[in-house]
Amino acid sequence: MRMIVKMLVAFFLFFPRVIFSLTIGSDTTFSIEPYAILPAVDTTANTIKSLAFMKNGFELASSTTNCIFKSAFPLTGPVHLRGGEINLDTDLIFHNITNLQTSGFFMATITPLTFAQALPGYQLLQLLFSKMLAFI
Repeated sequence: MRMIVKMLVAFFLFFPRVIFSLTIGSDTTFSIEPYAILPAVDTTANTIKSLAFMKNGFELASSTTNCIFKSAFPLTGPVHLRGGEINLDTDLIFHNITNLQTSGFFMATITPLTFAQALPGYQLLQLLFSKMLAFI
């Protein structure tokens, strides 16, 4: 019996599993959020709420991570998508000091994806994303 308990404890120590999604910000109170790492979970998607200003960027933990983006503010700071998925419930604006570190997927129906004009390759990015989003 002790051996089974020790094995279970060792299993959960060496193979931790996140079971809750992360909700950042609020829909009623403005907040400036620190850099966040959104975990990959099997239950509900991670959510960035409408009044959360992601001033310091964020990161998706892996390619199985998904996030619902509802923020009304432009995105700044480093963004690591790591092959994960961002579902846009509102317009996503990459501000001049945003650094898109790794690629991923943006899922949108009508909401636009806008890049700041000072970003390198602005016109190419706008052209590529407008063509890709037209097929979704």
